[in-house]
Amino acid sequence: MVKGLSEKTTSDGLRDYMEVVSGVDVLAVEFGEQGRALVTFNETYDSQAITQKIAKRRLEDKRLSIEQVPVCHCVQVTGLNKSNTTKDTVLYYFENRKNGGGDVTNVEINAKEGWALVYFEDPQGTQHNQY
Repeated sequence: MVKGLSEKTTSDGLRDYMEVVSGVDVLAVEFGEQGRALVTFNETYDSQAITQKIAKRRLEDKRLSIEQVPVCHCVQVTGLNKSNTTKDTVLYYFENRKNGGGDVTNVEINAKEGWALVYFEDPQGTQHNQY
């Protein structure tokens, strides 16, 4: 999370700035509340080094700060068959490597409403788009 942005800051401008101070490619920039944006990197980065560089380099005359946000380990699955989807069905589907799955630590299922929460050991398990 980047804080302290100018109203003039564009997505491309912030992307370029963050790539320079981090040395890592930026995957996405999503603007949020006043003066804040969520920046997602393609790979691991050194947050201490970024913090030090940001302290020395302003963006559009603004002094920025960063805050690491928690990584999501969970996905919500909707549209499940309410009458015959079991916890095991969901668990084994999401652990199956053929489906791009990973190690699942927990499944909470609401059969009445047809949804489940699937918790992964590795947050990368939440990144697959073809479940």
